[in-house]
Amino acid sequence: MRKPNVHAQLSMLRSRLSLWGGLALLALICLMWTPFALFLLALPYSDGREKIGRRIIRKGFSFYLSVLQGLGLLNLSIDRWESIRASQPSIIA
Repeated sequence: MRKPNVHAQLSMLRSRLSLWGGLALLALICLMWTPFALFLLALPYSDGREKIGRRIIRKGFSFYLSVLQGLGLLNLSIDRWESIRASQPSIIA
């Protein structure tokens, strides 16, 4: 009978906790954004309202990525960041 590998089990547990912790953090950030989004939605439409909303979403997601990097759960490197920032709003996958 094989003995369970304790290191492998701990590694798998850490991996699962990291995944669920990261998703929980993302959910919390999204829930915190909801009241602000509803407030902005109640304002009359303007380009300023749209810019504020996008800026807050960008900052929130940047915060999320920073926390994941700080915890060692993510290693992120972006080449040509300035050309990406200068371009039109887009989704990069």
